[in-house]
Amino acid sequence: ATAYAIWHGPAGLQAIAGRIHGLADRLASGLKAAGISVLGASRFDTATVELKGKAGAIAAAFGAPLAGAFYAFEIVIGAYTPAALAPVAVAALAGAFVADQAGIEAYLLPAASTIDVRAADYAIYGLLGCCCAMVGILVMR
Repeated sequence: ATAYAIWHGPAGLQAIAGRIHGLADRLASGLKAAGISVLGASRFDTATVELKGKAGAIAAAFGAPLAGAFYAFEIVIGAYTPAALAPVAVAALAGAFVADQAGIEAYLLPAASTIDVRAADYAIYGLLGCCCAMVGILVMR
């Protein structure tokens, strides 16, 4: 990133940023014109789109309510907010429940492994996950 900034210089970076922001605005305008609900003003390089029912659909398709909820929070809403928790959780759980009651099998991906995982390995994976989370928190501050 530093080499990129040095190469383009301040004026070049401002020109690139202006172009990216303009493209995001054009995307948001085009989506609105197509009848798709765009939430709030577009951020620098992002347009947040409202797609109803996605949490339930993902949860039903994969038999995984948490995956549907995380998808809705990350992709559809763009943030984890207390106001969105109840509707997203209900949609994800309802989607998985209805699919299960209808006898629809979840789409499962085979994840075969030739490595035997021992109980001690989970401690290492947990420690690695905590270290990565701490690095992520430090980077975002």
